Amino acid sequence: MTGAARPDNAGILSPGPGDPRSTDTDTSLPPLGFWARRSGWRRASLLLTVFAGVITAMMLVLGVGMWRNDMVINAQPVRTTATVLTVSALSTGVEFVDNQGVSQRPPSGVLYPGGLTVGQQFLVEYAASDPSLVRVAGRSAVNGIIMPAFVVLGTWAVAAPLLWWLSRRDRRAPRALIAAMAGVALPSPVRLGDGARESSAGRTRSVFRRSGR
Repeated sequence: MTGAARPDNAGILSPGPGDPRSTDTDTSLPPLGFWARRSGWRRASLLLTVFAGVITAMMLVLGVGMWRNDMVINAQPVRTTATVLTVSALSTGVEFVDNQGVSQRPPSGVLYPGGLTVGQQFLVEYAASDPSLVRVAGRSAVNGIIMPAFVVLGTWAVAAPLLWWLSRRDRRAPRALIAAMAGVALPSPVRLGDGARESSAGRTRSVFRRSGR
């Protein structure tokens, strides 16, 4: 009969597959929360790596742009005096008169403007072929690369310890998986009472007497 309890040699009744007392559930796999946590560590690590990589790529592009601008200015350099009009975190606006007598206000400001103040007059170098490319005289991409280099170093100084910590959390996952798979719950045997054990023994003796005939 399906779901019936089956006695064993020690007089212990183990629940059948359909018995409501059966604990025949597969606990060899870890819970879904385990996989969700492990996936979360990996996702966070990936996002952090992408973020730090994007910042690094942006700073590299900025450095390449500085080097390119220097190449253009060095090809046809012209020196003149400029006046600082505005100073902001993004750019420093200047005005100067080029070799054609035209007043120039480069939309991107002057390159490598560290230390300048509004109203200050100073020497600039610009490209004769493109007066909008202007830099402080005597400065180059070597001066401008300091800021991007610090940004890259600061980004990885923060990202590297976080990536190490996330990798440690993710490496703990296989050990947790082994522990979860080792803790398989076995069916709990149900011990027969004295009356049930005597009834089972009587039926067994009756079967032997009939077979002896």
